[in-house]
Amino acid sequence: MENSVFDPKTKVAAVYYNGWKTYHLFRIRTDVTLSRLKGQLDQINRQLNYRDT
Repeated sequence: MENSVFDPKTKVAAVYYNGWKTYHLFRIRTDVTLSRLKGQLDQINRQLNYRDT
């Protein structure tokens, strides 16, 4: 199990795929601008697409 440090400026989000059978947890920072949020979402998308191939 991975140790995680509590960071009050983040939220944990679950992304479900494959018909809700599989999920992946991501930590998203909440104190960012919209452009940085887009960067975080792009990174999540790349990770999910990498897992599907």
